[in-house]
Amino acid sequence: MDFKGYFYIMSRQTGMVLDVKESNKEASTPIIVRNLRAEGPVENQLWKYNSETGELESRLNGFRIDVKGGYANNSAAIINYPTNNAPNQKWYFKPDGSIQSGLGDEWVLDVQGSNTAPGTSVILYERKAGGPSINQQFDVVPYVPTDQFFYIRSSLNSCYLQIKDGSDKASAPLCIGKKADGDRKFQRWKYNKEISNMKLLNWSLEAHLYITAKLVIKSL
Repeated sequence: MDFKGYFYIMSRQTGMVLDVKESNKEASTPIIVRNLRAEGPVENQLWKYNSETGELESRLNGFRIDVKGGYANNSAAIINYPTNNAPNQKWYFKPDGSIQSGLGDEWVLDVQGSNTAPGTSVILYERKAGGPSINQQFDVVPYVPTDQFFYIRSSLNSCYLQIKDGSDKASAPLCIGKKADGDRKFQRWKYNKEISNMKLLNWSLEAHLYITAKLVIKSL
């Protein structure tokens, strides 16, 4: 899978996300699960995937999700560690929701003991017989800054959601169109977390940070 930009990795068991414990920037800090934070300091919960190398990079400090010690065994600790281009830092997203280690097809990320408490450790464990158990299944959740404008792009045809003809009238119809030139206000959107939950299927989010960076996120 090819994900662009930063995202959360959410446990299907609890809805909690992978988190660098206590936002500690030191090497070998454990990876745990915590409740998702959409605002404030969120860097320790955001990840970026390199589909060419298989690495999962933390926004907190650029370190990688790593199997401690470099060897596969049940309950091996998962930590945040500087890049070393080794198999224990390579991960592959599978259709069954598992995140498979480069150390072998049978090894996946696992929320230890199926514990549902915040702060539970993430470990390496053998994929359960018959497929991954619920504590071994995860979803990628796009990170959308709630105080920024972004674009909404269809993954079906790469067209953008827009207000037809750029109208500023109430009840103006919505449509899709190719990426426009210039200001593009009629293609920019902002999420109001107070009134709705964003549920977008077959769409991608392009959150644009004015002046500086552009963040592109592909949804599952």
